Amino acid sequence: HDTLQDLGVSTVVVTGLQTHVCVQTTAADAFFRGYKVWVPEDCVFSPKPEDTKRALDWMAGYCATIAPSSEILARLSTSDDLPGRGEEAAA
Repeated sequence: HDTLQDLGVSTVVVTGLQTHVCVQTTAADAFFRGYKVWVPEDCVFSPKPEDTKRALDWMAGYCATIAPSSEILARLSTSDDLPGRGEEAAA
């Protein structure tokens, strides 16, 4: 967190395995620390698809913007940051 703060980072993109454990926990922690959180839905995995879906639904309702990686990359190709939750329509 200190390094990200020192670098002026305001947005994190969280990917990884065990969506319902590691990704969800990391996303929530980043949100609690004040970061805008994005999760590319095609860059996370849990062995049980229902665990992935449940975690993505929870994060979408609570702490993160969920989108395909292609959308995230397209947004970053035209801007140096991503909008926060609730700011998507304005982006």
